[in-house]
Amino acid sequence: MANWPNEAELFNMDTPGQQANELFNQFYDTARELRGADPTASVSIQDGNITPATASLRVDTEGQAPADDLATITPAMHDGAELLLFSADVSRVITVRHSTDLNGIRLYGGADKTLSTTEYMHLKREGDFWYEQVSGSTKPITITPDMLPLAAPAAPGAVPPGGLPGQVFRAGDNGYGWGDAPASVIVGKIDLLPFRVADLAEYAPGWHFCNGDLYPLESAVGAALNSLPANYKADWGIAVSGANISIPNLFHTDGRGYFLRAVNGSTRLPGSAQLDYMRRISGTAGYFVPLVNQSPGWGTGVFYTYAGGGNSKGNDSSQASFVLALDSSRLGENYNGPETTSLNKGATPAIFLGV
Repeated sequence: MANWPNEAELFNMDTPGQQANELFNQFYDTARELRGADPTASVSIQDGNITPATASLRVDTEGQAPADDLATITPAMHDGAELLLFSADVSRVITVRHSTDLNGIRLYGGADKTLSTTEYMHLKREGDFWYEQVSGSTKPITITPDMLPLAAPAAPGAVPPGGLPGQVFRAGDNGYGWGDAPASVIVGKIDLLPFRVADLAEYAPGWHFCNGDLYPLESAVGAALNSLPANYKADWGIAVSGANISIPNLFHTDGRGYFLRAVNGSTRLPGSAQLDYMRRISGTAGYFVPLVNQSPGWGTGVFYTYAGGGNSKGNDSSQASFVLALDSSRLGENYNGPETTSLNKGATPAIFLGV
């Protein structure tokens, strides 16, 4: 396995000739492992493994069998080395297995993939594993571990504008760009997304609108919903109805959307709805009885008064009734809404199912 030589020794004019020659050869051998340094080579699978000697490989089945599995790759290249893998023959199917074993291949999405004869699989060695970087394009892209997801993994075949199949828009140390989403995205995560419902499939594939719709159990979405834990389905109202299953509904029956709020899981469970509440408002008022049809005029804030219209008490016409009333709209436009709410901006409630 080639490795980069020590820089201080390689460029030290006092390094002995034989040692300098060995260091140069080490540098040369490692450089030849870089993408584009050598032509695409051919390699055959042996017991589910290949041993690469160059960055671009056409992989064939063992003994040219009709089908074979590739599960591990010998770490014969330096840490950080990249591989581009193609299938050698369309008639011989090679399945790349997602594996957590030593020297295993960590595939994007955690699912096995079939190697293509025309579109390469891009792998990068990081320690004891080979991680898939970009699959299905010759467009270069840099993915760094510090990047955080701004959307979910794309559904098969979905191509975001400016990106590649299976990519999301992410932020990293070097700015923003399209890249693979990390495997840490949780299936069943419910969140508020900045996209319109009609744009979810394009800009946030894998996410689905939480409006209580029914999906066939045999569909990809239906199967994903049904595979969620029993407690999750009970908490969020995911129920099977005949051949269909419902997606969570983040809207009240009157059309208003629910806010998400932290709960402790004991006195109140996730997914439980809380109806409208308003803090108690209390106060005091005093009044005197004016002449007929004259307002006492004592109301302040939400309180106000007005004359009752000349009703008298007994035979004393100098007394009149009046009304002490409360109306929050007197405080301004923001106090005249259909509900008590906090300052907010609209977003689309969605659940991530990865399909």
